[in-house]
Amino acid sequence: MTNPRIDRIKSFDEFRENAKESFGAYAKSDSSNERLDKLFSLCICPGGRDGGLNKKIVEVFYGNRPIDSVEEVGENWQTITRLETAHGATLSYFRTDDGHVICNLYPAKSENQRPLEEVILLDYLSDPRLLKDRSKLHWKMFVAYMESTCIDGAPNILQRLRVFYLRNFKRYVQDKIVKSRKAVDLIKELSKYVLTVGLSGFIILFVTIIKDGLDSKAQDTEVQELQSVSEQTLGELEVISGRTAALDENLSEVVRLLQALSSKEPDPGEEKIETDDDLDEN
Repeated sequence: MTNPRIDRIKSFDEFRENAKESFGAYAKSDSSNERLDKLFSLCICPGGRDGGLNKKIVEVFYGNRPIDSVEEVGENWQTITRLETAHGATLSYFRTDDGHVICNLYPAKSENQRPLEEVILLDYLSDPRLLKDRSKLHWKMFVAYMESTCIDGAPNILQRLRVFYLRNFKRYVQDKIVKSRKAVDLIKELSKYVLTVGLSGFIILFVTIIKDGLDSKAQDTEVQELQSVSEQTLGELEVISGRTAALDENLSEVVRLLQALSSKEPDPGEEKIETDDDLDEN
C-alpha cells in the first residue's frame, strides 16, 4: 500500500531534479528574460541558493549588481567608498513535511527602494504533480514581477496586468504580517454597504406595504379623527384671535387716555389739592 505523503515528496523531488531544464526552456522563449539576464543574471538553483543542499527548496532568481557608489566616513575618520547594490526578484518553492508545496514571489529591490510588500504568496499546491504545468504560469508571473519592481524594469501592458492581479488577488506579507487579498477586503466593504442600504430599502418597502395593506375602514376612521381635531383646533384659534383683538383695542384705549392726561395743562380756576409733600412743607 502506497503512502500519499511519500508520493507527494517523490513528485516534488522529480520537479526539483528537472528544474534547470524546465525553467531554462521558459527563459529561452521569453524576450524579457534576454534583457534582464544581461543586467542581473538569471540563476536556477534546485536545492536553494546556499549551495543547493536543501532538498525541500527550489529557487529561481535574478542576482545582484552594483548600481552606484557612495562616500562614507569609516574608522579613524577615513573616507571609504561603498557600492550600492540592486537585488533581483525571486521565485521560491518550498516543500512542507506533508509533501505540499508553497510558492512565493519576492520582489526586486535596492538599498534605498523597495515595494511595500515583502513577499507575495503566489500558490499553494497540495498535489506537487501539478507543478509541471503550473510552473510555466509561475514563470510568467515571476518575470512580470521582476520587470515591475526592479530599478531597470520595463513592464509591458500584459505584465502590468499580471502584477495588478498579484497585488490585489493574492495574499501578501507586509511588516511581517500576512495580509488578506485586497480584492476580498474591497468586496467585504462593498457587501457591507450593499447590505446596509439594501436592508434600509427593504424596511421602507415593508413599512409601505404594511401601511397600504391596512383596512380601509380603519384608515377612514383615522382620517375622520384627524379632520375633527383639525376643525376643533381651528375653532379655538379663532376664539383666541378674537380675544386678542379685543385686548389690543382695550390696551390702545388705555394708552390714548394716558397720553391725553399727560399732555393736559392744569386749569387755573381748579382748586389745588394739597399733597403730602405740600403738607410737609407747611
